[in-house]
Amino acid sequence: MQLSSEDSLKLNVLVATAQAVRIDEVQMCVLGLTGENVAKVELHPTGPNDQYLRCVRAFLATAAFGSPTGYPLHLRHWTRCGDIRNTNPESLLMLGEEEAAVAASRIADLSDELARRIWWIVPTAEVARFLLANPAVIAGRLGPILVNHLIDYLPFETEPIAAIDSIGLVLGTGLLGAPQINDLWQKAKRRNHYYVGFLRNQPCGLPASLPAHGGYPKLVARLARTQNRYARELLYLLSGAGQTFLNMCERVLTKPADQDVVVALLDAMAAHFGSLRRPGEVWTDIEDLKDYAVRACMGPRLRSTPLTDLLEQAPEWQTEIGAMLLLIHADERLVRQQFASTDAVGSVMRHRIAPLIAPLVRSLQTLQARA
Repeated sequence: MQLSSEDSLKLNVLVATAQAVRIDEVQMCVLGLTGENVAKVELHPTGPNDQYLRCVRAFLATAAFGSPTGYPLHLRHWTRCGDIRNTNPESLLMLGEEEAAVAASRIADLSDELARRIWWIVPTAEVARFLLANPAVIAGRLGPILVNHLIDYLPFETEPIAAIDSIGLVLGTGLLGAPQINDLWQKAKRRNHYYVGFLRNQPCGLPASLPAHGGYPKLVARLARTQNRYARELLYLLSGAGQTFLNMCERVLTKPADQDVVVALLDAMAAHFGSLRRPGEVWTDIEDLKDYAVRACMGPRLRSTPLTDLLEQAPEWQTEIGAMLLLIHADERLVRQQFASTDAVGSVMRHRIAPLIAPLVRSLQTLQARA
């Protein structure tokens, strides 16, 4: 089957002038983005629509890559995590294929103009997240549009991890005003996985601060000038901002929606405590980690370390320091083996991981107790 002469002529003109191409299979037309305008070519099939559309795609592939099989050949190398640095993104946008535009959206250092063309082809939340990974896009005209789209689409996200990614990204752009941030925070009361987006992006600057721990004023008076990194973290956790951080972690861990939420939260906690983690140590068993935290706080202090110095300066806080130590070294590897053997979600998942999560929740609660 061949293109009709009329379609062939009009498509040749379109690919010569357009900056991006999109195929509308329902309306049987090809759209071309030319600057701020959209040109339209109505198709006149000479046979079944699906076969004719294959001819249209072969024509566009030939124009973009010099071969009618150029698109399928490239597609075999295009994955969501693939490397297409050697492919011209402008050519990808002339194929009329959404998947090609999605692949182009993963290219690093995209300009705002190229992002605008990609967004015209595939205006989806997934592509918005890919595009917002580029500083030039955030700073350009498209940045606020993508941010607003992700916020508006949040109620329709069916995958909690996608919502977490969206919230983390929009907060990281710096394009949200205080009212928008507070509105997102309020919505998290109904969807607690939203909190993970905040914890991932700004764990030390959460919107609503709870009162400080009851013992915070006396401890801060004692340790205010210290440079001890464990002491500084303990002071943070006992402050109003730290109490909010701990409370949000507890809320999510108490009732996570699925495995992705658990992993995302543990990763966010690990990132926050990263500077205090002992390099090279991996904990895959919660009981082993609990034993380590107890030994570290109660064992003989043969030499001076930041941790032993803190224990000597604040001996009455040994229980809280032990809870902090357990949280510092917790990450997704504690649940990896359990999750590898099940795909359970909801209440079934929560029941199965309860023995792994309960010590973390108790540690979070210990650091929130009021003196």
